[in-house]
Parts: sequence; structure tokens; C-alpha cells
Amino acid sequence: MKMKEFFVDFGITFVLVLIMNALIVYGYNLLVHSKGKFEWQTTFFLAVVLAIVLPIVNQSRKKKENR
Repeated sequence: MKMKEFFVDFGITFVLVLIMNALIVYGYNLLVHSKGKFEWQTTFFLAVVLAIVLPIVNQSRKKKENR
């Protein structure tokens, strides 16, 4: 895997997951607990994990398709 491609995929995935998860957690807390509260620790942790895993999975799928 090329490092530049990995870091670009990491950055894009991280930003998208961070935004989407923050909105989902905020909406959940607003609807269920009646408090508009962000859970930044959970949101950031999930964004980092998915930003590492998803580019690796995509790269492995590309390698399988090229065989």
C-alpha cells in the first residue's frame, strides 16, 4: 500500500466518520435524553479506528480484484 494513498484515504475517512458520528450521537442524545450533548471521546475514537481499518480493507479488495 502506498503511504500517500493511505494517508489521503485516512484523512477523508476520518473527517467523514467524525462528522457523521457527531451528528448521529448529538441527535440520539437530543431525542432520547432531551439534552443536546456531543460525546467527543466516543466520536473521535470511532473515527480513528474506522479511518485506519477502512483504507486497509479497500486496499486488500483492490489487490484481490487485480489477481
